[in-house]
Amino acid sequence: MPTWYNDFYWTEDMPGHEDTIKNYTFSYRTTQQYGASRFTFTTPFWMELYGEEACSTLATWAEKTYKYQDTTDQQPWPGYETWTENESMTVRPPAWYDGDEHTDREEPGEMEPQKVIPDEYFRIIDPK
Repeated sequence: MPTWYNDFYWTEDMPGHEDTIKNYTFSYRTTQQYGASRFTFTTPFWMELYGEEACSTLATWAEKTYKYQDTTDQQPWPGYETWTENESMTVRPPAWYDGDEHTDREEPGEMEPQKVIPDEYFRIIDPK
């Protein structure tokens, strides 16, 4: 290989240099970069119908956390803080249906929504 090629591509700040390769890696964004600091969502309808007691027996969704350059915990949108630290999920108890008893109600039930951290509450039906 010509010397000029080695001198050009593997010198500092060039594409082949070790530090350049390390700095040009893929990463997810932070919650602030996603613009999701105030993001909230409600429980899926199936969780409401399934009932809180029954849902508590299901597996919790585990979003994989990545470390960017060994410093920052990051996750896909809406971001690490929104998923693991913020109470960004609203649990709405069903008004006319009792999910724990699997029966209709004569009168609407308690309607006070509860804010929870998705990482601790969001359930999945494990296919295993």
